[in-house]
Amino acid sequence: MATSGKLRVYMVEAKLTRDTETFGKMDPYVIMNTRMQRIRTKTATNQGKTPKWPGEFMDIDVKYVGDDLLVQVFDEDVTDSDHIGENSIKLSSLCIGSGLDEWFEIQHKGKKAGSIHLRSEWHPTGEQLAHRDPNERFAPPPIKYSNGAPAVHVSTRAPQPTFYVIQQPIMAQPMGYAQPQMGYGQPSTMPSGMAYAQPQMGY
Repeated sequence: MATSGKLRVYMVEAKLTRDTETFGKMDPYVIMNTRMQRIRTKTATNQGKTPKWPGEFMDIDVKYVGDDLLVQVFDEDVTDSDHIGENSIKLSSLCIGSGLDEWFEIQHKGKKAGSIHLRSEWHPTGEQLAHRDPNERFAPPPIKYSNGAPAVHVSTRAPQPTFYVIQQPIMAQPMGYAQPQMGYGQPSTMPSGMAYAQPQMGY
């Protein structure tokens, strides 16, 4: 039976088949997402399709049945990083024996984009895993490096992790402001008997 415990996941390296750069080499980095954490690796500057991230890891407190680890690979750009590929991995698949050393395929829009090499260290506590609503959503936690320092990540075109909810701000209207009725025209103030000139379409 699966139990709770402490899981450390090392992001070792990648072999990428998708290249987002027309000229020059990619600068890949990885974000590892769980419901409660987001850890970013350093950028593998100019390492192209075969980046390595020595010493980069994520510590996860495994407590719940069915939790996922979403691994996303990006090419760092100055204004908007490109999404290279990703894979959603069950944490339970990494909590085997004392750990796992395995390659996982990543995809971009349903097509293979390469493979990532993960290594895990698993230390079970022996306590039974708890259950929670699989449809429960969380506000995205802040992104950090593995040493706990704040990290920067900008990618407006990347898919959002399904276990996060993005709350859109609600714009308040000034008091007394009448909301227009959608689908209805505004009342006319033109005197009765007068007619509007109809615009000639296409002339």
